[in-house]
Amino acid sequence: MKKPISATIEEDLIKWMDSTVAADKKYRNKSHLIETALELLKSQDISNNNSKSAQSTIKSKRVK
Repeated sequence: MKKPISATIEEDLIKWMDSTVAADKKYRNKSHLIETALELLKSQDISNNNSKSAQSTIKSKRVK
Protein backbone atom coordinates (compact mmCIF):
# COMPACT_ATOMS: atom_id res chain seq x y z
CA MET A 1 0.00 0.00 0.00
CA LYS A 2 1.35 3.41 -0.93
CA LYS A 3 1.24 6.24 1.59
CA PRO A 4 1.74 9.95 0.99
CA ILE A 5 4.78 11.63 2.52
CA SER A 6 6.17 15.13 2.66
CA ALA A 7 9.75 16.10 1.87
CA THR A 8 11.71 19.33 1.64
CA ILE A 9 13.77 19.32 -1.56
CA GLU A 10 16.20 21.87 -2.97
CA GLU A 11 14.73 24.06 -5.70
CA ASP A 12 17.30 23.02 -8.31
CA LEU A 13 16.32 19.36 -7.82
CA ILE A 14 12.64 20.23 -8.22
CA LYS A 15 13.42 22.07 -11.48
CA TRP A 16 15.41 19.05 -12.68
CA MET A 17 12.55 16.73 -11.73
CA ASP A 18 10.01 18.90 -13.56
CA SER A 19 12.11 18.99 -16.72
CA THR A 20 12.86 15.26 -16.53
CA VAL A 21 9.20 14.31 -16.12
CA ALA A 22 8.21 16.64 -18.97
CA ALA A 23 10.93 15.44 -21.35
CA ASP A 24 11.14 11.75 -20.51
CA LYS A 25 7.97 9.68 -20.86
CA LYS A 26 9.51 7.07 -18.55
CA TYR A 27 8.05 8.84 -15.48
CA ARG A 28 4.34 9.56 -15.03
CA ASN A 29 4.95 12.31 -12.48
CA LYS A 30 7.38 13.51 -9.79
CA SER A 31 6.16 10.90 -7.32
CA HIS A 32 6.94 8.16 -9.84
CA LEU A 33 10.41 9.60 -10.46
CA ILE A 34 11.14 9.79 -6.70
CA GLU A 35 9.87 6.25 -6.09
CA THR A 36 12.00 4.92 -8.97
CA ALA A 37 15.07 6.75 -7.63
CA LEU A 38 14.52 5.39 -4.12
CA GLU A 39 14.12 1.83 -5.45
CA LEU A 40 17.42 2.21 -7.30
CA LEU A 41 19.12 3.59 -4.19
CA LYS A 42 17.69 0.74 -2.13
CA SER A 43 18.92 -1.91 -4.57
CA GLN A 44 22.41 -0.36 -4.63
CA ASP A 45 22.47 -0.24 -0.84
CA ILE A 46 21.50 -3.91 -0.66
CA SER A 47 24.19 -4.77 -3.20
CA ASN A 48 26.79 -2.80 -1.27
CA ASN A 49 25.81 -4.41 2.03
CA ASN A 50 25.96 -7.90 0.50
CA SER A 51 29.34 -7.11 -1.03
CA LYS A 52 30.69 -5.78 2.28
CA SER A 53 29.36 -8.85 4.08
CA ALA A 54 31.06 -11.15 1.58
CA GLN A 55 34.32 -9.22 1.86
CA SER A 56 34.13 -9.39 5.65
CA THR A 57 33.61 -13.16 5.48
CA ILE A 58 36.60 -13.55 3.17
CA LYS A 59 38.81 -11.42 5.44
CA SER A 60 37.78 -13.36 8.56
CA LYS A 61 38.65 -16.65 6.84
CA ARG A 62 42.10 -15.31 5.96
CA VAL A 63 42.81 -14.36 9.56
CA LYS A 64 42.22 -17.89 10.89
